[in-house]
Amino acid sequence: MNQKKDHQNKTWIIIVAIVVALVIIFGVVKINSKKSNQGTSASKSSVTKVSSKTTSKVSSTKSKSDVQSTVKNGKLLKKEPTMKDFNKISVADTNNKGSKGTTLSEAKKLLGEPTTLTENKTKDVSSSFANWTYNRKSPTDSISLSVTFTNDQAVSKGIVGFKVKRDKKITLSAFNEIKEHATYEEVVKALGEPNGITDSLSNKKSSRTAIYSSDLDANEDKPRVDFVFSDNKLLSKNQIGLK
Repeated sequence: MNQKKDHQNKTWIIIVAIVVALVIIFGVVKINSKKSNQGTSASKSSVTKVSSKTTSKVSSTKSKSDVQSTVKNGKLLKKEPTMKDFNKISVADTNNKGSKGTTLSEAKKLLGEPTTLTENKTKDVSSSFANWTYNRKSPTDSISLSVTFTNDQAVSKGIVGFKVKRDKKITLSAFNEIKEHATYEEVVKALGEPNGITDSLSNKKSSRTAIYSSDLDANEDKPRVDFVFSDNKLLSKNQIGLK
């Protein structure tokens, strides 16, 4: 019975980690896609321009469960967010009401105004998704830090776009050598630092997804390697296109 319960918990953690990663990555892709389209009519230094501050609200008054949504577009960051910045943002335990995470105002003090901020409010819950983006040379060469807040407490965070120098390419053989229950540090020692990370916390268990997208020995245009950890133990791994 306990084994069945542990298997269910493991499956749930993997699903949550993947969902968090997809939400953050989709948000970044969507943001960069907008900037790429806007950049066609801007100068080569379009990294300094995004839509000026705009606010749009969608609301209804017919039901108590109506959602009021606000989207605000700001400016690109003037300097790259770092792993140090990422580590300063703490996430609350989503299943512990007493758990505290970094607030939106605290994140703004650390990083400045978000490049984009989406806020949703209902009668009982407020949530927001904030993204801070820095473009190096173009919208397709960027680094983005994203945080999801619930009732003004950070509940998940992600950063994608790190430039990493590796001693050698990551091969399918190297990927296969990473065993179940390996720690995050052991994976980094074997493969180098990841290009992206997402973090969350639930039921006192930390969840981390490490994303590798550069220096992959692959036979596809967009190869990818992901590792999902729970309490710093590898739960699952996935690769696309390695050879």
